[in-house]
Amino acid sequence: MKKASVLVVEDHPDTRNLLTGLLQMYGYEVTPAKDGAIAWQLLESTRPDIVVTDLTMPHVSGFELIRHIKEKEADQLRRIPVVAMSAFGNECLSDAQKAGASQTLRKPFDAEELAGLINQVLAA
Repeated sequence: MKKASVLVVEDHPDTRNLLTGLLQMYGYEVTPAKDGAIAWQLLESTRPDIVVTDLTMPHVSGFELIRHIKEKEADQLRRIPVVAMSAFGNECLSDAQKAGASQTLRKPFDAEELAGLINQVLAA
């Protein structure tokens, strides 16, 4: 059985490394990106099964990344679900859902909650 692939987009190195390690521990194939601009490039070459992104990042924000994914009309990118994460509260997470995020998660997060959310989104 093929491992589900996750593109993790997080500008803080410690959090990015934590997410990468946790998701690998749960059996996912993980590609990390330090910002939305790098994620745009990786989306074209890796075509992940799901994207997990922080919302507040330099260069290209998580909001811009979500819009980029969801605005690709006739493109396979549009079908990629996105889990958006933020420590900045419910309004920020609500805005992410309006932008097209499949699910949201408030930081700090619980590892099992994150893995369960990813499984739920991938099963949908």
